[in-house]
Amino acid sequence: MIKRLGVIVPSSNTTMEPEFWELARFFNEAQKDATHSIAINNFFGRMALKKVTLRALKEMEKESLFEAEKLAHAQVDLICYGCTSGSFLEGKNMSGEITEKLTSATKIQSFTTAQAIGELAHKLVDTSLSVITPYTEDINVREKEFLEAEGIRINQMLGMGIVENTLIGRVKPNELEKFVLNSKIQNSDALFISCTNLPTLKSIIPLTNKLEIPVFSSNTASFWLGLKKMNLLNQAQNTPLTKLLSI
Repeated sequence: MIKRLGVIVPSSNTTMEPEFWELARFFNEAQKDATHSIAINNFFGRMALKKVTLRALKEMEKESLFEAEKLAHAQVDLICYGCTSGSFLEGKNMSGEITEKLTSATKIQSFTTAQAIGELAHKLVDTSLSVITPYTEDINVREKEFLEAEGIRINQMLGMGIVENTLIGRVKPNELEKFVLNSKIQNSDALFISCTNLPTLKSIIPLTNKLEIPVFSSNTASFWLGLKKMNLLNQAQNTPLTKLLSI
């Protein structure tokens, strides 16, 4: 059986697609010997975005419906609106409004990265969460407001101040890990690394081991919720995804 996961990303996002394919590869390889094997295929649509600013993100979202309708032509089983800041910048209700619009138009269940972050954070966090982002301070303020509106206490939030989205996608694992470790993360139940375009997959397990707390990202949270909504979390147990997705 093949499950089709549709994902809508900013046009300048160079990270979510390869990281989702890597996560799907882990899942699919673990299923090869199963009696009733299931494979995940990813399908992507793109909305125009070059710079991660509040104005540009608002304009980008207007293209989401057109991209969702094209993904529906491929008969995907689920649609993910794969932009973190683009699904929380107008507050807590924005995520629900996006999913309602996409689901209503396509008749396909949809979710946003912001929704995925909120759900996984509630699973992992008892008291407080630390957050690392590539964003500028104005977007960090919106993200903090969104997470706190979700009932998640933020212990600390630090941003890299990057505006050009392609530059976010070029951050190297050692650069990210150095920034995180220099941030002195402490007294937190988990660390969340924000932005679907920030490469995190190679850094999650090293940081988890060094910080001794769960570490998750926009992409791992989104893939986790995708598995959950397709009733596939059990099949991801005892695979490389167990630690990557905090299952």
